[in-house]
Amino acid sequence: MNCPSPLLRALTCAFVCGAGSLLLSPLLGHSQASAERTQPPWAKARTPSEGTAMSIGTYAEGCLQGGVPLKASATGLRSVRRQRGRFYGHPELIESLYALGEQAAERGLKPLLIGDLSQPRGGLMSYGHRSHQMGLDADVWFSPHLKRTPSVVKGADERLNKRVWSQRAEVALELAASLPHVERIFVHWRIKELFCQRTPIPAWSHKLRPWFGHDKHFHLRLFCPKGSPSCEPQTPLKEGDPGCDPKHLTWFSLKEQRARKRAEKKAARRPQPKLSPEEREAKREARRARAARSARRAQACEHLTPLTKGRSLSPHDSRP
Repeated sequence: MNCPSPLLRALTCAFVCGAGSLLLSPLLGHSQASAERTQPPWAKARTPSEGTAMSIGTYAEGCLQGGVPLKASATGLRSVRRQRGRFYGHPELIESLYALGEQAAERGLKPLLIGDLSQPRGGLMSYGHRSHQMGLDADVWFSPHLKRTPSVVKGADERLNKRVWSQRAEVALELAASLPHVERIFVHWRIKELFCQRTPIPAWSHKLRPWFGHDKHFHLRLFCPKGSPSCEPQTPLKEGDPGCDPKHLTWFSLKEQRARKRAEKKAARRPQPKLSPEEREAKREARRARAARSARRAQACEHLTPLTKGRSLSPHDSRP
């Protein structure tokens, strides 16, 4: 059979590609429109709101009024990944970060790289975080290099990688924990374990709390600021408790996470005991209470970004 001429091949390709584009364009348009609809309204805000600075709700279900931006660079620090638009915070957070940068510079550290804070008006983000919603959270990278952010742990047992972990990272943590407005700092459990093994345990390290991930950055969190009556604080850290219970630390390890998942799968296959009427009512009451709290927070934030009436600001999640 004769091969088609170059002209015929070109015409065939043009027809097929053109028809394909016409057929696919409605689908692509629908997909993009769907993504727009599912994007949280908070992620669409481009400017902070007017009014007195105020953190509203909780760290994982709230919003920010009167937020201010972190400068792209300041003494001892650089703000990175600014294209995400997550460099806003309560003035107390911004001033705390400037103070941290100045102290780091005085100690001779390379500039600290500051990652995500909050969106212009706080609220739920499209990806990456469940918290960071009311301008009181900030991520600080362990690495001083923007293009190289290795994990500080390695191997299946998540042992501390001594080639990556540095004195600079320890000093940065100490400086951050010593800031008066910082309530706690989330780190990888191996980092917390490192300070728990010191004799004596550094007094400032009680603010370090293990959480999933956090092997490339630490996450500092401020107390609810004055003048924010609708800010709901976390359960305070126990006075005098360094938080060094080994069982509590290893609970966050990958090994124990996998073991829990296996146990949950086995439990799910077993017949579940029937709940008594009282137990069912207690569960329903707990759900109603959670929904009421979410609705109350949504109402408090409604003047900043419109929300669907009656819907919560965000689903509950385990991330900090």
